[in-house]
Amino acid sequence: MSAVTQGCALFHLWRSLDERQEHLRGLEAAVLGSRVAGQGRLPFLPLALTGFRALTASGRPEPRLRAWAQGAHGAVLAALMSLERLSGWRERAAAATADLSGRTPARLIAALAARPMLGAAEAEAETGASRAAVLRNLDLLVARGLVREVTGQGRFRIWATKM
Repeated sequence: MSAVTQGCALFHLWRSLDERQEHLRGLEAAVLGSRVAGQGRLPFLPLALTGFRALTASGRPEPRLRAWAQGAHGAVLAALMSLERLSGWRERAAAATADLSGRTPARLIAALAARPMLGAAEAEAETGASRAAVLRNLDLLVARGLVREVTGQGRFRIWATKM
């Protein structure tokens, strides 16, 4: 039995055995199923990237497995497309910051490529640069159209790549 089929079976079995409230039962079952389904190549199978078709919880076993496999297929394609866009963003960002000196811009781009949404404290830890240097470089990336600040706050801000 493939890991994807095992994940589907675990999802439906866990839902049927768990007696807690519906929303708790479904969430935990989905996490367990996606972890098992990703065995071998991924830490988890990103089932919900294209909606919740994979998590169909009613009907006969064959349509449930079909929905799970189709949802998994769509989610993996979406993940691959996101990775491709992120790779293109990284190349554009490197070219757009080639004129900047220091290590912080390149390290910040690498951190954003690894985690496309990043707070200042996380960026500081990832780059090893000071908070002031990180914020200054994030402002440069915003000015060059590479990232955007998504919270709209003065504190605890988060920046996201503009893919």
